[in-house]
Amino acid sequence: MRPNCVLCTILPPEKSSITLDLRSEEKELLKPGDMFAIGTQCLYLFFRLHQVLVRRLNIAKKLAYEVSNGDSVHTLVEKITIDTSDYKSVGQKRYEAYLALLYPLVELGYNNTANAAVEGGRYEDRVRSLLGHNAYELATMDKLISHILKNLQNMGNDEVLHDLIELHRRHRDSGSFKPSAFRQEAASLSEGENMFAFQYSNIADTNKSIIHFEFMGCIAENETQEADIEVDSRVKRENPDRGTAGSSEGVGVSHKRQRR
Repeated sequence: MRPNCVLCTILPPEKSSITLDLRSEEKELLKPGDMFAIGTQCLYLFFRLHQVLVRRLNIAKKLAYEVSNGDSVHTLVEKITIDTSDYKSVGQKRYEAYLALLYPLVELGYNNTANAAVEGGRYEDRVRSLLGHNAYELATMDKLISHILKNLQNMGNDEVLHDLIELHRRHRDSGSFKPSAFRQEAASLSEGENMFAFQYSNIADTNKSIIHFEFMGCIAENETQEADIEVDSRVKRENPDRGTAGSSEGVGVSHKRQRR
């Protein structure tokens, strides 16, 4: 992993005159508190995998409390010894015991595949005894963690993503996000890769927030096409006669080629 991947979280963002110029020309602003970013497929996978991870942790916590409170399943799961009989305290203790199972999976890393397979088998047995048979959805948590670790390494080695993160930090430190200016500069940094847009927004009159994802495709090509269209329309506005003559001449050449 490149040192910049770690240092970028500590050092101030790299300054860019291009960012300043594009922001000065753009008037569109996001609402205060909203944030915007454009990233590669690695960043999209990071958000999706994180979503799956949080969902499964919530399932584990729910099961930990349900198992601790249900008398009918006490004989099927491992007992948790604690000073109090409050099921909430027992549930929290059971959930913490489950989290303790996950830490060795993270420490093994993505490259110790043999050890990970052995630990994965032990993990599945322990989950069943700790949370019951309804914890089947947590059985593949070891594989999910392996995918997350691999994706994090890919993110660390993705130079395009690093440049786009610096662009995000420049907009954030400016105090506002200007999506059109952001996209223009991101197109020049994308190097022809497919891009994804991310917008973080606060939900009005609540303390909740949401992240919107959008597949943008190859924005470098889109920006080039839009620039060509803008130049062509500007030429036609400034020289309407020349534009008509040029198009007529082109049609004539096309007919001649077809006759041949």
